[in-house]
Amino acid sequence: MRTTEIQERQSSVVSRPSLARLVGLEFQKLTTVRSGQSVLWSMLGVGLLLSLGMCWVLIPQKESELSFSVVMMAFTLCAALGTPILGILIYTSDWQHRDMLMILTLEPRRHRIFLAKLLSSVLIGVALCAAFILTGLAVSLGLAAAFRLSWTAQGSMEVLSMLVVLSFAGALSGAALGSALLSTPLSIVVVIIQVLLIDNLLLLLPGGIGPFFQTSSMSNSLIGDGSPVAALSSFALWVILPFAIGFLRMRHAEPH
Repeated sequence: MRTTEIQERQSSVVSRPSLARLVGLEFQKLTTVRSGQSVLWSMLGVGLLLSLGMCWVLIPQKESELSFSVVMMAFTLCAALGTPILGILIYTSDWQHRDMLMILTLEPRRHRIFLAKLLSSVLIGVALCAAFILTGLAVSLGLAAAFRLSWTAQGSMEVLSMLVVLSFAGALSGAALGSALLSTPLSIVVVIIQVLLIDNLLLLLPGGIGPFFQTSSMSNSLIGDGSPVAALSSFALWVILPFAIGFLRMRHAEPH
């Protein structure tokens, strides 16, 4: 008898955790697994270094003020680079560390596990946005005081909107790809190749059809610099389709 059949029979007998508890477990795993911690600390470290570097550039130019938007631009870059990896880890770390058997014992209904991971990928975008804004605020005020610059929030709304869009788009697209491939190294390699190579090569397609296949079309449209039709096409290709494949794989994959 297949593992899925046994688990579905058990689920009708034993009380199972709520969806909220499953989402909480996903957050707990992401922050306790070494790979998740490495990504989070790397995002924070790079953001701090970039912020310090920007202040170091402003001083020789005899600038008198430090804008909150300048510091947040550094953390927005970190969000664009890090959130896809976090989204990938939400779906792949259990298979990578062979924890899926334990999770299926706790909750045999695989569609609920998939839904919990999907909600977690959305909520991680919310959590990261809040964390980056608070960290950016503290860093900008601290650097302004340390370098004796006046602090201003002028132009921050545009940067904050970019942060929100890139955090959500990155987490969702990463989670979608991770659910389809169920492999952390392979998913990360695909993301890197897609962003650095394939998206640029698609611009060479005749007739201007490249944006309809680019992953960046989703975020570009929400920021206000792209076609909504291209964004929908990109969303269907890089989010809906991988999630559909991932759902089928979650339903039928056998844990080892």
